[in-house]
Amino acid sequence: MIFTNILKALNIEYITEGHHHCREGWVQLDCPFCAKDSKGWHLGYSLENNFIHCWRCGPHSLIDTLMEITDLSFRECKKLLDGIESVEVERKEKPKGKLIIPKGVKKLHPSHIRYLRRRGFDARDITNLWKIKGIGLLVGGTFEKDQLRGVSNYSLAHISDTKLLKDLDDYFYENLNGDSTFEDMVSLILEEME
Repeated sequence: MIFTNILKALNIEYITEGHHHCREGWVQLDCPFCAKDSKGWHLGYSLENNFIHCWRCGPHSLIDTLMEITDLSFRECKKLLDGIESVEVERKEKPKGKLIIPKGVKKLHPSHIRYLRRRGFDARDITNLWKIKGIGLLVGGTFEKDQLRGVSNYSLAHISDTKLLKDLDDYFYENLNGDSTFEDMVSLILEEME
């Protein structure tokens, strides 16, 4: 018997697709330990390996989980789970993309390093481990206003390779809170440039 048959027989709601927690070869349930009846589908059961794991609270015993969901005894749950079969899961090959390194990538600028340090990271460790580099939006050594207007999907590290941000770095750090967006920062830069 496979696990989904047990769930059906016990009228336990589960999903296998249509939710961001669903993955191929997994059955998603509401976790009875941290999110009972939430429809968050955090608890996953691996059809291939017969184990259960919650995205929030971690791994659990299959018997304990079934007992918690059903109020059945240990003996009843063990009997249900005896002889449970694995299901071979066919894996779809994911399409592979091509990495294109943008122009202007170079070693981290001091303002990148300050940005990382203020957030509790060691730039040398990150550079050695992840081989990160910096990039900026420089034209002739300074920002052009047109480069900033309508720009989105960048981070502070993308635009901090400039004298302007070096001078304004402390100002931004003190005046932008953690909820500030890139657009908030661009607005401040444009105000300073005018």
